[in-house]
Amino acid sequence: GVERSGDLVERARRRAVDHGVADLVDVVEGDGQSIDVDEATLVFMFLPIEVVAELVPGVLERLGPGARLVIHEQSRLPMSMQPPPDESAALIADGAVTVAHRWTKR
Repeated sequence: GVERSGDLVERARRRAVDHGVADLVDVVEGDGQSIDVDEATLVFMFLPIEVVAELVPGVLERLGPGARLVIHEQSRLPMSMQPPPDESAALIADGAVTVAHRWTKR
C-alpha cells in the first residue's frame, strides 16, 4: 500500500499485524505519482475518481508487462440511507467503474 499520511501508514501496518497478514503486505509512505511499481504484478486503487484520473497515466506507464491495474471507486450513500443489507458489488461497464448496492425486500 502507498499512503501519503504517516499516521495512516502506521494504522495500516498495525491492522495488518492484527489480522495476521503483515508478512503478505507492505505499506509505505509515499506518493502514487512517483512510487516504483516496476515489479508490481497488481496495483489496486481505492481512491476518489478524481485522484485516480490523475494517477492512472503515470502508473500505467511504469507498470511492467503483464501487470494489472484495478480501480475501485465508491460514492458514499446519503446519510439518510442505511447501508444495503444484502450486497454491494463493483461493476465495470461501458468504460466506467460503478458500485452497485442491492437491497432485497423480504
